[in-house]
Amino acid sequence: DENGVTELVMEDFITDPIKRPLSEYSSYADYVSAVKADFDSFCETIMPGLPGEFEEARIQALWQTWNMIVEPDGESDYKRPMVKMMHCIFESAFVWQQPMQAIWLSRDPKLSWQVFCSSFDFMDANGRMTDGVAFKAMPGGDGLKPPVQGMALLWLMEHGIIDDVPLEEKQWLLERLIKWTEYFIRFRDKDGDGICEFQSVLETGWEDAPQYLIGFPQASPDLNAFLALQMEAVAKFGALCGMPEAESEAWMKRSRELIDRLVETFWDGEKWTAFNAETKVRSDNVNIALYMPLVLGDRIPKEIIDKSIETMFADDGFFTPYGLASEALNSDYFSHGFTRGSIITPAEFLSCMALEACGRSDLAKKVAQGYCKALKKYGFFHIYNALTGEEDRSLTAFGEKGLFWSAWTSSCYFFLADRYGE
Repeated sequence: DENGVTELVMEDFITDPIKRPLSEYSSYADYVSAVKADFDSFCETIMPGLPGEFEEARIQALWQTWNMIVEPDGESDYKRPMVKMMHCIFESAFVWQQPMQAIWLSRDPKLSWQVFCSSFDFMDANGRMTDGVAFKAMPGGDGLKPPVQGMALLWLMEHGIIDDVPLEEKQWLLERLIKWTEYFIRFRDKDGDGICEFQSVLETGWEDAPQYLIGFPQASPDLNAFLALQMEAVAKFGALCGMPEAESEAWMKRSRELIDRLVETFWDGEKWTAFNAETKVRSDNVNIALYMPLVLGDRIPKEIIDKSIETMFADDGFFTPYGLASEALNSDYFSHGFTRGSIITPAEFLSCMALEACGRSDLAKKVAQGYCKALKKYGFFHIYNALTGEEDRSLTAFGEKGLFWSAWTSSCYFFLADRYGE
């Protein structure tokens, strides 16, 4: 203008640009105000405050999550809101992260429900869900993830988050939850022994854990523990949806039978193990993934719970001042990969859920506080050094470590800090 002030509009288009007259654009200040109002509303709804020292990183954590939420826009394949993992190389919304995000975002029940349901939009005829949904979903492939949906759904039910969801939406989900559960029974029990197996590391969620060195197909306690909870979720959620009582009871019976078989198969009297379903070779390491049966809580014998927790919190176990290492500290396999000893987001959250289920909220609090302090100090990386509490400094791209900040981690931070902070 006559004062030498220039305003420039830059608009992104994925496909074909649309020419607009300048009159269609608002002022820069109006756009900033609208974005700020949206973000402020998100913060106030999801996490209006955190206790004590954790408050200082609250807005930063909420920002990281908020800017990774994607919504249907007419061009992408997203059918409802999903939360991507991070910018850069894992810029997808992953199937086992959405149920966790649904718990972490549960102060907004509508958003929580939509995020929880989102993965079920990408399901093939056999009930298999797409592992990672990017701008354009790639169905099938080698990817899969453990069925944590049942565990998360039970939590949402217990906390009243889905009470107001219309019956028809619940029935839509129930149909797909059953297909997802049956998928593992039909396609991941190749030897027919009633125990499901992972077919490759890409299905596990813990890709470089040392137990996978014994090869595949691998029968693993974490897969079967999550599957047992999912059967229970089908029974209880089904009852809400009008499932006949006999059918609901049958699902509960299947869950209890799988739990009994799981304990008999994977607990050796001292520790949890996995085994190669073809060679029968058993794992000899001590890994956090193998201890996921603790999410079953008092559904498994107390002496096993007590012995498992003793192992986890021994001096040479998983516990550190920064959370739980993914491989035991004295293990011959311990290193600083993803699940070979580093501190990683799913291990911290799922372990806290497991400890709660076992009636040890005191230990969940110790884990959560140490982990959240490390995140507050160094940022929301999803991989941390278990010996120093520092971020994995090898993770950089284009010279920017911040590209590896993860919404998986930032949401976990504000949830755990709120639940266990002082």
